[in-house]
Amino acid sequence: MKYKLPVVCLSVTFVVTLSVFGGSMISPAFFIKYREPQSARTPSRGPIANSHKFAGDADQGFARGKNIALGVKWKRPITIVNRKNADNFKALESIETILGRINTTDPTWTKKVDNCFIYGEKRLPVRKNLLQKRRCQKRLPVALVLGVKKCGTGTLSRFLDLHPAVSMTSETSFPGKRVTKSSVINWIQLMRLSSPYQLTMTENPSFFESNLPSDLKPYLSSSVKFFVILRNPVDRAISDYLHTVAHSNAPKDRSFDIVFNTVRVRETFEKTVMGPDGYIVSSTITELGQYVVYLNKFLEVYHRDQFLIIDGDAFAKDPYPTLLKVEEFLGLPKFYKRTHFVKNQTKGLYCAQVPERPDFGCMIPSKGRPHPKVSEDVLRKLRDYYRPYNKKLRDQLGLNFSWTSE
Repeated sequence: MKYKLPVVCLSVTFVVTLSVFGGSMISPAFFIKYREPQSARTPSRGPIANSHKFAGDADQGFARGKNIALGVKWKRPITIVNRKNADNFKALESIETILGRINTTDPTWTKKVDNCFIYGEKRLPVRKNLLQKRRCQKRLPVALVLGVKKCGTGTLSRFLDLHPAVSMTSETSFPGKRVTKSSVINWIQLMRLSSPYQLTMTENPSFFESNLPSDLKPYLSSSVKFFVILRNPVDRAISDYLHTVAHSNAPKDRSFDIVFNTVRVRETFEKTVMGPDGYIVSSTITELGQYVVYLNKFLEVYHRDQFLIIDGDAFAKDPYPTLLKVEEFLGLPKFYKRTHFVKNQTKGLYCAQVPERPDFGCMIPSKGRPHPKVSEDVLRKLRDYYRPYNKKLRDQLGLNFSWTSE
């Protein structure tokens, strides 16, 4: 008992001292941190320590975790929104500011811009110390490829990613049902590493039929741009049917009638899109071709000049002219050449032949599935079904594609 009172007094003194001079140390975060192993408590050095900063670097740091690109645990770079200025999404840089850093008079500009990865048979990130030195980070996208499903979205995105000033992440799904600051931050962590000279981009065909682009508006840069690639809706519906059958594990050698992803799929395209009454069946396979309905939803939120709407049929026949339009739309430095794209004579699709990017050539073999023969009566009814929507595309949005006049 004779030691109990002095010990209590010392304990009270210690707590009071901490409260006055270092209150933050006894917060829950303090105890959590010091339950971590020593390796996880090592202070990290990031871009914030550099004396020469790009705009916004002062708010950037590093977070601990598993880096998807490297496949190892390390202090991965994060964006400005994951620090105490989490509300300050408006501080994001414009496309013009990012591209303004590129010195195209330097003959080696392509390597200095795209300097987070090395390219051989595969794309691999550079060493961790170089990632920090080159300010390679996961950033919020400044441009999105919205879709549309089975219109060439994946091919467009892969060809966009060949440009050294673009860092494209293929088909990212948004983490969560609701757009919040936290879910946006989690979405950023899915992006590919990019340098301060690159436009971070991502794509998913499902973006086109969702409210995500609209819900994201408070968090995106005011200069954000969108790509929408459209195709003759009749051909798109046939491709969608083939894609659905291929992913449904439906029997290939006998009749079937199944429901897959809320779509009733039958053994032929005709039976799937036509009802017993001879009218077009309402389903995602047919309704997704009503392009103008979805586009008008976005144009209520964003300006028309923020969208580049691409003719998917023309793109499939020759991607080069479209990619020149893409460069102009984004303000990218000139990179694409006619020699970069070579037609695969087997499937009639284009492959990439870019010396700087030996990691990518042709799209996956499942692309370009041969279409079945469809009866002329069904094709006529589908053209009649889509005609009013195609006319609105032409009249309201000025899209003079070959199939908008059918």
